[in-house]
Amino acid sequence: MANYKALLLVAVVLLAATAVIVGELSKPIVSEGATKIADVARNPQDFANKTIILEGTLRLEGNYWGSGNRLFYLEDTNGNRIETLPWKPLEVYRPPNCTTCNTPAAMINYLNKKLAVSGSLLEMPNDYYDAVAGSWIANGTKYAFSVSDARILG
Repeated sequence: MANYKALLLVAVVLLAATAVIVGELSKPIVSEGATKIADVARNPQDFANKTIILEGTLRLEGNYWGSGNRLFYLEDTNGNRIETLPWKPLEVYRPPNCTTCNTPAAMINYLNKKLAVSGSLLEMPNDYYDAVAGSWIANGTKYAFSVSDARILG
């Protein structure tokens, strides 16, 4: 009987701890301190390697399912934009005829939706492959936003 009570106590403690952890993970990003995309686009060097929150609509340049370059970016209502690195897989296998399957989200689930994202702006080399020359060409630096957490707003 004492072992049963001890086991029950451990189960209650574990459930309470799990509820706290799950509660923390499900908290929305507080967007009242969001940085304006226009400010970041205008002076990206001021925000490089700093954790910030951005709000905008996730857009795609290129063909999601086709070959070639795919460029994700966050865009504000005035057309200012910041390149965003993918933070979810592009494709997730979903078994056919499985209505109860709980599969993770893919990037397509966030496209054309207003988001609040937190992360940091990374400074990266801006190079490209020149097929005619058969080599990589360095073209300065560029900035891309690395997302650590994303929430769909409303």
